[in-house]
Amino acid sequence: MAEALDVARYFLDVAARDPSPDGLTPPRLHGLLLFAQGWHLGSFGFPLFADPVTAGDRGPVVAAVDAAAGGDPAHPLRAGDLGASRLSFRDRRFVDAVWDKYRGYSAAGLRDLAAAETPWPDLSPAALEACFRRRDELRHFDPQE
Repeated sequence: MAEALDVARYFLDVAARDPSPDGLTPPRLHGLLLFAQGWHLGSFGFPLFADPVTAGDRGPVVAAVDAAAGGDPAHPLRAGDLGASRLSFRDRRFVDAVWDKYRGYSAAGLRDLAAAETPWPDLSPAALEACFRRRDELRHFDPQE
């Protein structure tokens, strides 16, 4: 199982190859981590990373990533800011699929989507798995394609 920080590092690498006008701010990164965790739980029945995702005042938060990112939540992070990712090929492909689905969302858009489409504020693995298992968008993910 990956660490949330490695998943965050890889999201930064992907965002560097596919930049957006908003950049990848810490709140946006946390939103992407929530959806990556939810989809992984719903698709495979086990978490992508062990770190808990919690419901914060300004959106989802993964404490380990929050501590590493620090600083200004409005300041975009860049590839390498959190170090190098050590994700497996399979996990990188999964994160790529999540990025493709959510790359157009701002931090506020991801926060609103999380509130509307997840079991907010209960972001426990069991609640996320139950929520995302009912959805089909990434269910047929094949990391070998």
